[in-house]
Amino acid sequence: MKRLLLILCCFIFILSAQANTIFVQTPTGGEECTTENDSQQYPFLGTSTAARECTDTTWYGQTFQLGSAITTTGVYLYCSKDSSSSGSYSVHLYAYDTGTDRPTGDELASSTVDVGSLPAYGSPAEFFWEWASVAELSAGWYIVYGVGGSGTNNSLNIYRDSNAITGTYISTSDSGTNWTENASYDLRGGGIYGCSE
Repeated sequence: MKRLLLILCCFIFILSAQANTIFVQTPTGGEECTTENDSQQYPFLGTSTAARECTDTTWYGQTFQLGSAITTTGVYLYCSKDSSSSGSYSVHLYAYDTGTDRPTGDELASSTVDVGSLPAYGSPAEFFWEWASVAELSAGWYIVYGVGGSGTNNSLNIYRDSNAITGTYISTSDSGTNWTENASYDLRGGGIYGCSE
């Protein structure tokens, strides 16, 4: 009986320690991890319908922490195109420096999509942004953010909610020169997809 209680206490402790980090779980698909169907979800959370408008100079994103190494294939974001969208929009992945509160190093992955493929204006939905090439990520901090188009009503609309995960909603209004964190929010979406290594 004492042994059973000890095992149970250890299990509860492990769950408590993992509650605030996006920890790697067992992949649900194939071993190559090259498509969405091969991927495991590391979710962002939220149900809000408060839109943020990503343009060519104003970008909104999410920082997040991985507890173990993964190979990532893309990211699910709750989003839509704008009323006069044209061209293509993109989502980008970088390492994140928690000391300077900004992206750091070279771009790790990106996804560019023609606006015709995005959920319609006024009807936002989950959309999978598949990276042009898979990226190997070690345990640590990262940022994913969206970039829209120029001109009136030509933005990538992504959504945020109240704080839900370890990480921070973040934005820039000058093409990445300066970044502002807002710990009260997180992006809404299925989140990062990848396979444990």
